[in-house]
Amino acid sequence: MTSFKRQLCRSAALALALSSASLATSVHAQARQARIAIAAQPMDQALEQLARQSGEDILFTRDAVARLNAPPVSGEFDAETAVRRLIAGTSLTVVRDGSGALIVRPLTAAAAQTPEIANGEPAPASEIVVTAPFSDGVERSLGVKRNADSIADAVVAADIGKLPAFNVAEALQRVPGVTIVREAGEGQFISVRGLGPNFQAVTFDGMPLAYNENIRNSGQSGRQFRLQVLPATLIDSVVVTKSPTADLVESGIGSTVDIRLIKPLDRTSFVAANAYAGYEERTDTVNPNGTISAGWRNEDKTFGVLAGLSYSRRKIQFDRLRMGWQDAEVEGLGTLRVPGDAQPYLETEDRERISAVVGLQWRPSPSFEIDVDGLFSQFNNETTERRLTYYIPSQLSRLDLSTAVVEDGRLVAGTIRGARVATTANTWTSRTRTSN
Repeated sequence: MTSFKRQLCRSAALALALSSASLATSVHAQARQARIAIAAQPMDQALEQLARQSGEDILFTRDAVARLNAPPVSGEFDAETAVRRLIAGTSLTVVRDGSGALIVRPLTAAAAQTPEIANGEPAPASEIVVTAPFSDGVERSLGVKRNADSIADAVVAADIGKLPAFNVAEALQRVPGVTIVREAGEGQFISVRGLGPNFQAVTFDGMPLAYNENIRNSGQSGRQFRLQVLPATLIDSVVVTKSPTADLVESGIGSTVDIRLIKPLDRTSFVAANAYAGYEERTDTVNPNGTISAGWRNEDKTFGVLAGLSYSRRKIQFDRLRMGWQDAEVEGLGTLRVPGDAQPYLETEDRERISAVVGLQWRPSPSFEIDVDGLFSQFNNETTERRLTYYIPSQLSRLDLSTAVVEDGRLVAGTIRGARVATTANTWTSRTRTSN
């Protein structure tokens, strides 16, 4: 009787476990249904997009899906069904491993990797290599942080190219702890860990850059550096050192920002160019932006040359209206807050940036190296402001009381008959040039 009870308990426990596993599998399958919308594209990109949309792990090698294109897939699917639709008609197959991940591989590899029972033991599966997209830029950034003697972060050219960055300030906003200050929609200064632009030091390949910030009223506003004068397309990386070290020429309380040029010996010979333009409706102008750069190294990898040129121009316009309020005695209405003056004004800015870099690198032996780097950047900005000022209080005696609208003690509307409002017109122009 005791033996029968033990067997009955084991059978009940086994049945409960199998039921729980089946229920978990069913719930898992239902939870994996997702809305899939994938356009026709290369197979590797389609599989990566499917992984993001479904939330499932999809493993494959670049070589296995090379030169294969995926058809469009749209609808409500689980990840495995969506994968089978993508690889239909190809030499690929998909299986799910013990952890629940989907593995996409060639049919021949799948047959070779089918477990064969020998002496009751399954044959070991071959190694699966997972390749992550855009890993080069991330790996380089992590390498800078890992090898730094203090707390440092970096953004490299591979990451800068992922998202638009008009200048170095906008590229730096992706570094942890860095925020930027914009002017007319364009990045200008940076703050690190809450400390403003005055507390940051800026260097170019380790050499300090001049602090020539000059605000519009010709007063020196500090040592902050206008990072908008440097384009992001001509640099290799920007390293933000948040804790000073003894080898720094000058360190900022907030950080030291080192802008580094591409080293021609560290990469193969190349020529790169990009150009685009934007139309500004208010100024009716086309604003061009373009960069061309090239690098060369000899076969022995002992001598290399780099050169680059960047140009951009942007003309923008701001339309503003300023109202001043003051207390005034209005006959028949008492003391009210009335408009003191109205100032509509128009401000235009014509911004032009010309930048060039050049670099020479000579490394005859691993223990000897000479680097020569050059940077030229000029940022011209011409600002023109045209303003009209209308003085109102002197004409309140002519106010038609029947048309007056008063809200919360303010005269917000009304008709002044036969009035001549005093008006002044002013034009103000400034030209600034920042060179490095």
